[in-house]
Formats: sequence, C-alpha cells, structure tokens
Amino acid sequence: MLNTYPGSGQHQPSSSDIEQLSDGLTLEWLSNRNAICFTVSNSHPDVIAKWVERRRQAALAWPVDRPLFEVIDLTSKDCTVTPYMWKAVKTLHRILQIVPTCAAIATRQENWLIDQMVQTYVQVCKLDGITMRIEVVHNRQEGLAWIEQQIEAYHNKTSDK
Repeated sequence: MLNTYPGSGQHQPSSSDIEQLSDGLTLEWLSNRNAICFTVSNSHPDVIAKWVERRRQAALAWPVDRPLFEVIDLTSKDCTVTPYMWKAVKTLHRILQIVPTCAAIATRQENWLIDQMVQTYVQVCKLDGITMRIEVVHNRQEGLAWIEQQIEAYHNKTSDK
C-alpha cells in the first residue's frame, strides 16, 4: 500500500516526497502522503502515458477506506488537450468507479480547451454513476489550498463518527 502515513498536516517536502517520473512529469506526495499532485508539463504521448499509468497505480494502491485526494497541475504552456490525452484519460474511467476521488485540476485561465475537457469528463462520469468531486482552478496554489480543505473536511467528518 502506497499511503501508509496517517493524519494530515503541513510539512516541507523531502526528496522522497517527489518522484520525477519523466522529463515533463512529476508526482509529489502531499499532506503527509494523504494526497498526491501530478505536474504534467507537456502533452507528449510518452508523458501522458506515464501520467495515466502512475495515476492508475496510485489509485489501485490507495487505502480503500478513504477518497483519493489529488491535484493535477496542467498549467504549463506546453500542456494542451490532444486526442491521445483525451483517450488516455478516459481509460481511468473504470478505476473511478471503484476508487472515490476528490481532485483539483489546475489549468491556465486562457486554456479553455482543457477546462472544457474536464467539464465534459465530469459530466460523463455523472452519467455513468461515478461520484467524484472535481474543482477546476487556475493555478497550482489554489489547487493545493482546495485539496487541503477537502482533506481537513474529510478528517473532521470521519472523526465525528
């Protein structure tokens, strides 16, 4: 199981909290490994394939008793929607049916195409009965702040039981 660190809180990332998956793709563990952040710096098919595969691995290894909290940073000027990206992201659809997800997706404000892709994907998931929370934000910091709020709310809700 990848996520073995209970509790949330602020800490400075160490080198073990950041995985350089390829040139143009990193995975950062957040909030004492209660969340993940993918930074996708370009839309090259190799980068997209590695992102989707690592996202799938993380989701399948996630503790079954809580949502997968994630930030997806697509703010790079070299990251745009391609037909390959759309097809690759859709392969995660089956995993979303078994792994509850709460995600902040950061896009550049002027990148309306990624915004539209995300909104379309959310609607497809709703039609298929997949429950997930997705917040589209326009910079990484907003995404990080939003996901921390979601983690805190989740922990508050589960500690009240």
